[in-house]
Amino acid sequence: MSLPTINQDYFVDFLVKLLNIPSPTGFAEPAIAFVEKELSQFK
Repeated sequence: MSLPTINQDYFVDFLVKLLNIPSPTGFAEPAIAFVEKELSQFK
């Protein structure tokens, strides 16, 4: 079984957006909400 291909452009864009969200210790809600929104499109 082979691994699925990874869309590198999407992944880099996702990480750049995620890493640009201010999320100091104890205040990660905006980052979590962003990840939830992005992952919800893969249902």
